[in-house]
Amino acid sequence: MPISHLLGESIYQETAHHNHFDVDAISENINGLTITTTAAPPSHIFNNGEDHTNGTQKYVLIDTDAGTEDAWALYMALAAHRSNNGFKIVGITTVYGNTSVEHVANNVTRVLDTVHENNIPVFSGMDSSMVGKYINNTQRYHGQDGFGDASLPPIPARVQPRHSVEAIIKFADAYPGKLTILCLGPLTNLAMAVKFRPDLKNLVKEIFILGGNMEGLGNVTVSSEFNFFVDPEAATVVLNNFGPYCTINILPWETCVKFGTLSHAWRTGILGNIRTKEMNLLNKIEAKILTTYQENWLVSDAVLAACLINQNVIKKSDPYHCTVELSGQHTRGMMIVDKCFLQQKQSNANLILEIDQVLYEAMLVWAAGGPVFSKK
Repeated sequence: MPISHLLGESIYQETAHHNHFDVDAISENINGLTITTTAAPPSHIFNNGEDHTNGTQKYVLIDTDAGTEDAWALYMALAAHRSNNGFKIVGITTVYGNTSVEHVANNVTRVLDTVHENNIPVFSGMDSSMVGKYINNTQRYHGQDGFGDASLPPIPARVQPRHSVEAIIKFADAYPGKLTILCLGPLTNLAMAVKFRPDLKNLVKEIFILGGNMEGLGNVTVSSEFNFFVDPEAATVVLNNFGPYCTINILPWETCVKFGTLSHAWRTGILGNIRTKEMNLLNKIEAKILTTYQENWLVSDAVLAACLINQNVIKKSDPYHCTVELSGQHTRGMMIVDKCFLQQKQSNANLILEIDQVLYEAMLVWAAGGPVFSKK
């Protein structure tokens, strides 16, 4: 998710306004898709209160639009995957957002290559929103390729022939009641999957979502967070369909700003000096961002990954009924939170309100392949 409010103008311009959610229009954007439906960290890093003595407890599918921030989240999840502490990444699905799905697939492959994780399958997903199109209106925060336009040597993306939407369904069938989905980008793939298979809501254990806002603070428009703004219909579908049936945890933009913002000096002086393959790539793809913005540093995707891997990172969360504004001239994509319970509707999401920043910092060092420590 880009910190696009720093750029001074919106990254995306909507080419059409939609006053209601037209399910029939979805089929026009499926692009011929056919669904066939038949190194261990210290304990304080990975102590999430679960018993892993009987084998894997979390089967995790990552859905990503693979910008520079996603790279941090991917490295953190991969560190957990390699730790033999009951965390297994079963696959990675890609979606457009920070960049095109083609670039996203390349970026994911590049991250996997640096840590020699070549057996995790990668799937190419939706290349537009469920309804309508968005065009790049200004220079992207993450660069045109999502990885800072760092002029990296080309690599062939390892993409499975199965589409991301189909992959989500297949993994849910393979791990009924056990699958956790980590959503780092727009929710288009997941929304399409539940439209194809309505019973998906009964198969997924939990969903962690980076997106939305709870106080009207925007980062791509004055009132909307990027992931929900890019595809508000998809966010609506996910909340309405999954919320009552499986656990949805949402990390809103305001929590990221309040608790995930670290100093530029800490990023460059501590993380930047870790000599690992992970940091070598991260320093390259974040070079332009770190040069342009020299006060604070925020990688929201990594905050969400930390919340999933170690739920002790979450210091406070509360359940609410949430929906998304679809037709507002100034508020399209804004998440609406019924804080006073006026609608008297069952809560459909847990909003993450506060995180343990010290533990999060330690997990960033761990993700970078460095020694684990806490800044006092």
